[in-house]
Formats: sequence, C-alpha cells, structure tokens
Amino acid sequence: MAISRNVFFRGAGGSSENVEYSATVNEDVTEGHVLSFFPDGLFGQLRKARAATNQVVGIAQQNAKQGGKCNIVQHGLTKVFMDNAPEKSDNGKPVYLSADTNGVASLSAPSSSGSNVIKIGYLYGADGNTTSPEVVLNFRFIVFIG
Repeated sequence: MAISRNVFFRGAGGSSENVEYSATVNEDVTEGHVLSFFPDGLFGQLRKARAATNQVVGIAQQNAKQGGKCNIVQHGLTKVFMDNAPEKSDNGKPVYLSADTNGVASLSAPSSSGSNVIKIGYLYGADGNTTSPEVVLNFRFIVFIG
C-alpha cells in the first residue's frame, strides 16, 4: 500500500493536499463511494462502508471491480457519492454516512437503533444537479445508536 499526495488547491498563502493510497476492493465500487475495511480476515481489502459498523477509511477515487485496485482519498477535498443531489444552499452542512445505502453519504444522520453516526465531512460543491458533489473530508465517529 503506497501513500502519495496530490495537490487539490494552491493559493497565494500556501497549499492544501489530499492524502491518498491504493488498496484492493472486495466488491464493485464507483468513484465517490465511502469505503471501510472488510472484516473477517480479509486484511487490506475494502468494501462500501455500512452504518452498522463504526468504520470509514476513505473515498473511492475511481470505479473498480471486485478484486481490483482502487485509489482512496482520506484527507482533503473530493467528490462523494450521495443519496440525492444537494442544493447549493446546502453547502457547508455536515455530510454523514447513509443509514440506508452502503457506501453512500447523506445530509441526514442515521437515527435508527443499531446504526453508527459517522460524519464524512462538510459539503462544499453542491449545485442541485450532481449526486457526487465535492466534500471537505473530516471523518468522525459521532455515536452508536443502541
């Protein structure tokens, strides 16, 4: 697993960077899917994150087939696949791992028993049309709803 840095924004006062790495996926993923490690001895393999587990490790940077390699970003600004196209007025709102669809983000935090609330980051590039707007990543486990 190699770690590389890619500049996504450079301003007069400095720069910010994405932190990326590559890993094998255990199921088909699409660019922007939220990913976690696969449990039960499949060390290093990733799958679409689930609200039933309390783990998010990054966002897929490309489409990948099961068994293939996928670049994953862990820090910075990147496109995230969401459950609907958020409006421009939603920019700045927190983005959470969806309770309903594996590997998808939502503006609504999970609220049902047995779910983990995991913040993905903050919405940055919503325009009301795309379901993969840019998000400033800031992964945080919030709470388990028992």
